[in-house]
Amino acid sequence: MKIPRPRDGWRVFAGEVGVIVLGVLIALLAQQVAEEWQWRQTVVRTKADLDGQLSWSIVQVTERNAVDHCLTQRLADLAAKVAASEGRWIGDPYVLPGETKAPRSGRDTIPPAYRAPGRPYPDDVWQQAKAAGVLTHMSPIDIENYTYGFANVHDLAERTEVEGQLSSELSFLSFDLTLNSSDRVLALSMISRLDRLNGSALRSAESLVGYAESLGIILSAANEKELFEYLDSQRELRGPCVNREAALKMIAPLRAPGASRS
Repeated sequence: MKIPRPRDGWRVFAGEVGVIVLGVLIALLAQQVAEEWQWRQTVVRTKADLDGQLSWSIVQVTERNAVDHCLTQRLADLAAKVAASEGRWIGDPYVLPGETKAPRSGRDTIPPAYRAPGRPYPDDVWQQAKAAGVLTHMSPIDIENYTYGFANVHDLAERTEVEGQLSSELSFLSFDLTLNSSDRVLALSMISRLDRLNGSALRSAESLVGYAESLGIILSAANEKELFEYLDSQRELRGPCVNREAALKMIAPLRAPGASRS
């Protein structure tokens, strides 16, 4: 079979085909460059949002670290009283020093026997980033640090929920009642669990700060302002057991050079 000859010859035909192929390749390359640029912009925005959410969690858990002595002291006091009780229990609600100045309407209907700061630890930005495939465009080290950082956030959220449930269940110690041996064992078991939750929360806090430092996160002025307001509020509410220096020590690696020690 004879192959038809192009009207203007094979050389011209080859040149025209080459121009078409080159145009297609340039278009594909331009599209790839545009997509890569868009992903880079998406990664930058997502990292800023992730850093903001980690910073928020660090503010919450730093407040928790500052009141650690208040919490452990309360648990130790409760455990000693329960262990020494011989049937008759005099209600021991956890009335904080600053609450004597608060209006009655602001207090709990059922007074708690123990309470820790119940701040939220959201991770919705992290979940959205995973679902959108943004992580595949990040560096392996960033993926690792964000993964473990938000694993600690998730642990803190779960512990806070369990802690809140246990605190509610322990509220029976706020009332006068008779404690039999089973009641004492139950109360001591709950106090022990609360103590373990408190200790593990602080370990997660230290780990979270470490991953944040690896990501190069620096707490914003707004973050620090919010934290210091929390600390002032806790000091007014709980008294001198609130350790401001412990809080400052925890966030030291994440503070901008020259940041105020407010």
